[in-house]
Amino acid sequence: EAMDLLIDLYGQTERFDKQISVLEARLMHLDDDHKRKETLFEISNIWHQNLNHVDESIKALTRIVELDRHEKQAYDSMVNIYTKAARWHDVSRTYVRQLELTTDPKYAADLRLHLGRLCEDQLEDRGTALDWYRGILEIDPVHADALDALERLYNQTSRWGELLEILEL
Repeated sequence: EAMDLLIDLYGQTERFDKQISVLEARLMHLDDDHKRKETLFEISNIWHQNLNHVDESIKALTRIVELDRHEKQAYDSMVNIYTKAARWHDVSRTYVRQLELTTDPKYAADLRLHLGRLCEDQLEDRGTALDWYRGILEIDPVHADALDALERLYNQTSRWGELLEILEL
């Protein structure tokens, strides 16, 4: 109760450094991983939204995935923070980490699509983008977005043989 009051007070008075210190102290007294994750999300949000400190926010999110490596919300938050900061290689690493952990083929295809678009649009790496898009077809041979992306890139790079192969699908 006293910690909650301090957390609220420090937040209202914009003493975010003190607010984070009390939240960290609360963490030491929590046994429940769900509550620990909630507190770490709160710490991450303060670092990001109030203090505009990307690295510290990411550290809190990393602590969440150390507690639960399948915590999708933490990865999504990392991607959002890295995207706003235009840290494209970090976005890529986060997607790849999620891809390594997922067993859901549809989600794996979605991640590969994000990676392909990221490589194509932000990293300007068409070759790697092609690899990610082709990987989607291994999961779903008629994936419309992947086929469209491959058709576009094969046209742009004059790879006519490979273009014919996907058009035959």
